[in-house]
Amino acid sequence: MNNSRRLSQRMTSGELLWGSLYFLFYLIALPSLLCLLFETLGWDAVSALGQTRLNFLYFVLNFLAAVVIFHRFLWKNLGNIGKRFWGFVQAVILGWVMLRVSVSLMGYLAALLRPALRNLNDDYFGGQAAASLILTAVGTVLLAPAAEECFFRGLLFQGLHRKNRVLAYTVSALAFALVHVASYLGRYGLVDSLLILLQYLPAGVALGWAYEKSDTIFAPILIHMVNNAISMGLMSR
Repeated sequence: MNNSRRLSQRMTSGELLWGSLYFLFYLIALPSLLCLLFETLGWDAVSALGQTRLNFLYFVLNFLAAVVIFHRFLWKNLGNIGKRFWGFVQAVILGWVMLRVSVSLMGYLAALLRPALRNLNDDYFGGQAAASLILTAVGTVLLAPAAEECFFRGLLFQGLHRKNRVLAYTVSALAFALVHVASYLGRYGLVDSLLILLQYLPAGVALGWAYEKSDTIFAPILIHMVNNAISMGLMSR
């Protein structure tokens, strides 16, 4: 399928190369290396507070890497907001509504099929919020959305979009869903794993749509931040 909509700002070959290398590093090696660092220095990485600090450092490093690697891409995308400001606002509002409605529907479906099924990712971050609300909020509301959107929408979606729009949506949404549940897949059966995975797929599609609609990566970044802020607010009740 040929691309019918064009994203005006593309990454340079250097951004694509270094972004891809770091993306693999952050998916495969960074969590283990940070755990090893904490163990070597004798820092607590077991308690809820220790895990919160470990995750916060993980978010900080990914955010800094995204800014350093994609600074040109981000600057160009920032300029696109002013070019179509009301289109940007519309994409953020509609994208957020699309995300919330679709995720709620998938959650409702999962509850019908598996009433006792719990998303361990939500429980994990709920525990971290109880240990340190500030670190968890900064990490999950500000740092993680910016970094994740640079990699999943900027690197994957934008990189594939120029060749095949359907492939861009499929790969970026599936990768986004897998990353959010990968640590817990072994603790679920096959059906439960698929139901948990399906709860994240609509978010990836909605974020990709907002990026395509607005022609700036800052639309999915903002939606992602707002969504995580709402989730944090619900957890802290």
